[in-house]
Amino acid sequence: MYLYGVDEKQRREKTGAVFSNDQENLMKKDVFERKWNQIRGESKVWWGKLTDDDLDQVGGKLDVLAGLLQKRYSFTHQRAIKEIEEHLTEYDASMDRKTEPSPGR
Repeated sequence: MYLYGVDEKQRREKTGAVFSNDQENLMKKDVFERKWNQIRGESKVWWGKLTDDDLDQVGGKLDVLAGLLQKRYSFTHQRAIKEIEEHLTEYDASMDRKTEPSPGR
């Protein structure tokens, strides 16, 4: 797909964009913001270098968490986003397992 005469892959490389398009980016940010209160406590387990003050600062903002991970762990922006996405995927899967009915019921 071309955007402003630039191949999408080239655009992501030039801008450092991790997500494939702006709509997907907004959707992920929205989901993260809605789940923040649920995953805030898990975040301390996932990233032990983050303090309570750091987590208060995040306030459900994906970009703020990514920035803090960059600062505390020397991650690139892409690596920070990937870390967040991986943990959210694992968290969602664990929540799905908890809500599945027991066999035979």
